[in-house]
Amino acid sequence: VATALRKNIDLRLAELGPRFATADLLAARAGFDPAFTLATLRGTQRGTQANEVLGISPNATQTSGANTATLGTLLPVGSQLALSLSNSSVSSDPFAATAVQPFPTSHGSGLSLSFSQPLLRGFGRAGTYGLVDAASVSVESARLRYARGADSVVALVERAYWTLRQAESDELVTRESVAASRAIYDRNVALQARDVATALDVLTSERSLATRETQLWEATRQRVDAAERLLFLVYGEDARDSTLLQAPRVHTAPDSAVVPVVPTLEAAETMAFAQRADAAAAGRDVEAGRRRVEQSRSQRRPQLDFVASYGLGGTSPTTRFLSFADSADLRSSSWTLGFNAS
Repeated sequence: VATALRKNIDLRLAELGPRFATADLLAARAGFDPAFTLATLRGTQRGTQANEVLGISPNATQTSGANTATLGTLLPVGSQLALSLSNSSVSSDPFAATAVQPFPTSHGSGLSLSFSQPLLRGFGRAGTYGLVDAASVSVESARLRYARGADSVVALVERAYWTLRQAESDELVTRESVAASRAIYDRNVALQARDVATALDVLTSERSLATRETQLWEATRQRVDAAERLLFLVYGEDARDSTLLQAPRVHTAPDSAVVPVVPTLEAAETMAFAQRADAAAAGRDVEAGRRRVEQSRSQRRPQLDFVASYGLGGTSPTTRFLSFADSADLRSSSWTLGFNAS
């Protein structure tokens, strides 16, 4: 039994069920892992730039660059948090001061924090994290089904073992019957030589011996077949020619069977529902389906989110990050608070 639990081909195939379920769970959880993104942009723009003082429109070249880093996450209750840092620079040649670009080379930096909470669609754990919870329950179901598969393999191995024991007993009885028939045949041949037995007696005993020998060959074949089935159940794909060739020499151990106490029908049904792993797996499947249904129902609701954000930034003629000490630096801050419906 221990060897079958390691090498049985059906059980090794059933091992993939929990692995696939675990992979699905990890994939579902990946959507809630923190996300960190980096972005950099570089560009050059050529065109005309109006100069109101001179009244001419010389060719202008604008060079820009921006770097952005964002850290965001989605919480199991549906809330979204994001923290973003940015740093940029813009320069023009020739230069003309504008509200967007107050310095020949303007360096900007900013920090922003945003928060969003669904109020209808995707609200709560059931509306957002339902698929992850369902995948977690499916892992439990897959493990229970694997446990039931292991129980089935043990039962098959035990049945094959005792089938081999029965085949050995039948072969032993048939072999003793052949020995008895051969003794009767030899006796009748000896009596015929003394004119005590007739030729019919010899033919009858000879026919009986041939029948018993045929039965012995069939009993031997059934024993070897039973041994091969047992070897295949135990060794799985390792039960190749070299292993199956040992079937004629495979025999059961001289042990005794322990007869279990047979419960009543009502008690057997209660024990089956309480102890069978596939019954528990079916219950976990129902639970996983219920959680998927809850999330699907949540996704059918209208979209209504509470949103809030705050940003701090500024522009300066030199490179610095959120440090605007010079009086010529431009500082800015913004915040939003409200609802988003769709």
